[in-house]
Amino acid sequence: MKHFSLSEIEKAIAEAEYLNKGEILPVIVKSSASYSYASFVYAFLFLILGTALWLAYEYMFWGDFYLGSLIATQALSSFVGALLGLWEKAVRMLYSQKMMAAEVHESALASFTEYNLGHTKEKTGILIYISMFEKRVEIVADEGIYKKVGKDFWLEEVENIVKGIRQGNHNQALIEEIQKIGKKLREHFPQMEKNVNEISNSPKVLS
Repeated sequence: MKHFSLSEIEKAIAEAEYLNKGEILPVIVKSSASYSYASFVYAFLFLILGTALWLAYEYMFWGDFYLGSLIATQALSSFVGALLGLWEKAVRMLYSQKMMAAEVHESALASFTEYNLGHTKEKTGILIYISMFEKRVEIVADEGIYKKVGKDFWLEEVENIVKGIRQGNHNQALIEEIQKIGKKLREHFPQMEKNVNEISNSPKVLS
C-alpha cells in the first residue's frame, strides 16, 4: 500500500519489541471482503429499471413490442448495473457500517490465527489489522497482554490509528501506536535480554 513504508514499520516493530516479550504484527489489507454481492444486486436493480423504461418507451412511442430489443436493453442495463457494483461509493451505499464492521472483525480474527499470534510463549501476540476499503482498524491482543492492559487502552489505540488515516498520516499514525504498545509491553512484560522473535517483524500487506 502506497501510504505505508514497510521498512519504517518493520524498524518500529523491532524497537517496540526490544527488551520485552511481545510480538506485534500489522496486517494491512485492501478490503476485508470481496463484496461481489453488490454487483449482483445492482445488476438486478438495473435489469428491472431497464425493462420498465423499455416498456414505457415502447408503449408511448411505438405500440409494438420487439423481443430482441427487450433482451438487448435488459442485457445492457444489467451490465451497467454490474459495473456500478464495482464502484466503491456504490458498494458503501449497499452495505451498512455494521455489516462492514462484522466483515473486518471476522477477517481480523482469522488473521490472528493464520499468523500464529495466539501461540506465543507469554501470550503476548498483538495483531494490528487495518482494512483500507472499510476504513476500519482492529487490534487483537492475546489474553496475556489483554488482561494486563485492559480494553480501554486498545480502543484508544484503534481510534488514534483511524484518526491518523483520516488525516492522511497513515504511516506515522501506525508507527506511533506501535511505539506506544511497545512501552506497554516493556511495562508489563519486561525482559533483561534481547527478545527472540517468535513472529517475524515484517508487516503483512495483502491486496
